[in-house]
Amino acid sequence: MALVEELFAEKFQEWLTAGEQALAMDDAWQGFCSYLEKFCELQARDRAFNDLASMRLPTEALTGQVRARSYDLACEIFARAQEQGTLRDDATPEDLAFLIWSPASSRPPGPLRPTPGAATSASRSMPSAPTRPTPCPNPP
Repeated sequence: MALVEELFAEKFQEWLTAGEQALAMDDAWQGFCSYLEKFCELQARDRAFNDLASMRLPTEALTGQVRARSYDLACEIFARAQEQGTLRDDATPEDLAFLIWSPASSRPPGPLRPTPGAATSASRSMPSAPTRPTPCPNPP
């Protein structure tokens, strides 16, 4: 476990820093989007980090501490965006699991994998799911 901690300490710190920076933004929606974009970028740039982020390891490991802190940050980021009315009320931090697991399960095998630059570019579109509240065009 020490080797894993050493290899990914910088990426874990980037993940946490992205959360802290998102919370520091005045516009909660901007913070929400920047957090998701950074997380997706980290996953796209490093397949091993993506695999590690989607695994459950012993909670005494750095990854467990980082995962717990990142979850707390995500809860705050979601709550701020919902309080400002820019994030749907039914969105939860648990929905991030789809962002974590989808790249890991949808990667093509072998030489068909995207290059890091292409993967990073594509990662910017991942969090663009319809998360902003929008008026219903034809109310019941």
